[in-house]
Amino acid sequence: MYKNFSYNGKRENETKLFVFCAIDNMGHTVYRQLRLLGMKTPPTLAVYDISNKDVTLPPSLPIINGAGFDPDGKFTPIYASALKTYNEKTDVYNALKAVSMSGNSLILTDNDKTIPFQTYTLGTVLKYWVMAERSGDLAIENITMDDVTFSEQTYQMGSDFSAEGQTERAISFVEVFPDVTSRVFLFKATDTLGNTAEIQRTIAITNVLFFAI
Repeated sequence: MYKNFSYNGKRENETKLFVFCAIDNMGHTVYRQLRLLGMKTPPTLAVYDISNKDVTLPPSLPIINGAGFDPDGKFTPIYASALKTYNEKTDVYNALKAVSMSGNSLILTDNDKTIPFQTYTLGTVLKYWVMAERSGDLAIENITMDDVTFSEQTYQMGSDFSAEGQTERAISFVEVFPDVTSRVFLFKATDTLGNTAEIQRTIAITNVLFFAI
């Protein structure tokens, strides 16, 4: 009995129609149909802003400066690579996990979730905890974070799900912003059948303080 269906080497998740035929020794024929629906519900994805949490980060967090920008004002691949390498460190992931999880339980709330557009002041150390919940029995295959500020050049950000985070179904991210800028991040969670959930977040770093009235 087949438990999975594959097409071109990948698991296939479309609706299928099975037709069963039974013929007795008198030539009488009976047909029955069974429709098997695909499992199309994507995972649940949440991005938590833990920038206000007290976290002792390991040393050597890259700080972008003039040398980190190209003439068009975009940060360079060298800076992006250094930032990715830092975020992939196990002790960085564990430091952010410590204020987000207690054992296997999430200690963050809906109040900690990010909003589509958020402003921060200069010098902010942005810290994210990104977590996915599976739909039904489908396991989470991957969680990714990409900087898509400039469509012609995107960069993968955050910790490595394949190395860290599979137990918690999470990735983490930290970056310091010493200058005025804006960034756009795209988060994705994909299950084992290829169903994907996406969240996009835009941040602006400004030297203007905003006060609620």
